[in-house]
Amino acid sequence: MLCTLFMFTGCEELISNFDNPVSAYLKVEPSSVIIYRGENYQIQYSTISDAKPIFKSADETVATVDENGVITGVMMGTTTISIELPATPYYNAASAEFTVEVDGLLKLTALSKEFALNEEYNLGVTTVSDGAITYTSSDTNVATVDASGNVKAVGYGDATINVHIDATPTFNRTEDVDFAATVRILDNEQFTAALAAIADNGEGTLLLGKDATFTFTSNVDFENKKLTILGEEKNPAIFNTKGTLKIKRGLTIKNVIVNFTSNGNINFATVQQLTDPAPKEGGSYFAFEPIIFENLTFNNLNSCLIKGKEYIVFSDIQVNNCIIGMRENCNAGIFNFDKGYPKNIEVKNSTFWSKGAGHLGYLFNGSGKPGDVSSTATTTFTVDHCSMYKIAVNKKANNGGNIRGKDWTYINLTNSILVDFGSSVGDEITGWLFGQNASAANKPNRTYLNNSYFTSGGSVVNGWTDSAKGGDASGTSLASNPNYKDPENGDFTPQGADQIAEKTGDPRWYKTN
Repeated sequence: MLCTLFMFTGCEELISNFDNPVSAYLKVEPSSVIIYRGENYQIQYSTISDAKPIFKSADETVATVDENGVITGVMMGTTTISIELPATPYYNAASAEFTVEVDGLLKLTALSKEFALNEEYNLGVTTVSDGAITYTSSDTNVATVDASGNVKAVGYGDATINVHIDATPTFNRTEDVDFAATVRILDNEQFTAALAAIADNGEGTLLLGKDATFTFTSNVDFENKKLTILGEEKNPAIFNTKGTLKIKRGLTIKNVIVNFTSNGNINFATVQQLTDPAPKEGGSYFAFEPIIFENLTFNNLNSCLIKGKEYIVFSDIQVNNCIIGMRENCNAGIFNFDKGYPKNIEVKNSTFWSKGAGHLGYLFNGSGKPGDVSSTATTTFTVDHCSMYKIAVNKKANNGGNIRGKDWTYINLTNSILVDFGSSVGDEITGWLFGQNASAANKPNRTYLNNSYFTSGGSVVNGWTDSAKGGDASGTSLASNPNYKDPENGDFTPQGADQIAEKTGDPRWYKTN
């Protein structure tokens, strides 16, 4: 019995020791290593804890590490790998650090470069090995490379130059390094040359350099060319223009800041008449190809954003993630269709604004009237998540009576904030998209939801819930002040609780909240 009692007492003493966890003891040896790009290394460590260690690289652009502690060299440099042992019921937490230096058989002066057309550049390759080096271009229509590492930009676009070194007895491994070559238009002379190189009636893309600035002192005629003009998203190109950009076919522009110094606009001066298929929409000319504006900023616009002439029918206009700043007292229609009209226009996630007396023209202006619209044909206007301030001040925002109130017109006005927009009279603002005064049998198809209608003084516009005249259905509008942060200086961050909760207006302004 005494022996049995002793045995149980000893167990209880042993178990009681675990009430106070002991040191986990984590040792990493060696504590550093030098590896090459693409090479792997297993971290060696010892511990008495049964916890699974957690590995993390301080800079994964230099080296990565997996859950088992295997390091992979990515780019030349030095970083730290942290090793964490979580606490357990029996052992305390522990940590250690491991230093990894990533070297390379191949070293280049730079790993990327933005080129102008016909520019040449030597990669400046150095190596600790005497292995044979070869160079390859992923697209020789953009950039070529010779046996000495001389790169030449021969066309616009993106190419990857691969530098490969063979293994040797001393360095028993190969290595590859990629060099990114981007060929962009960097000045006016290159812009003119690139435009001229596109065949008449052809299609082409103009790739603009990061932060590249172009100054146009007169009109720019894109002729009969369908163009895509692309700047860099994070470093948009800049157009300083006092003239008009004239187009006759489809146009896509992305990632550009356009500063107008005079009465410039995007102008469909004439559109080639299409005979096959013959125009059937009532206009003399039909623009089948889309106009797409994305991530653009227009400053000091004193004329039309899009201007049509004669009986042009626009099939598709898209404006997304744009800021359109109108010059004070400008009385031009922003979308001015003249005697034509649009088949489909979609404006999303965008801001339209002016200051002082505001923009005094129409938002939409056009006297066109379809001449042959079948029972299945439609005209659609969509405005979603837009912020507007002092646009079409004291105007009906639309001046297009010939297609107003028609049952083949589809109107979608949703999640938008309109301050000092159109006339301050309720019937006017609710009729801004052709709904006003429509007869009961001839109303357009409307979707008006989650919009805010306010004067700059902070008053709700009377009549905005009158769904019979085109306003939001009762209960779907936000009847509180959106309270733009600093609209006269171009800050349209909503500070109204309802707008913040519903995230209405241009969504980019919420990033500053």
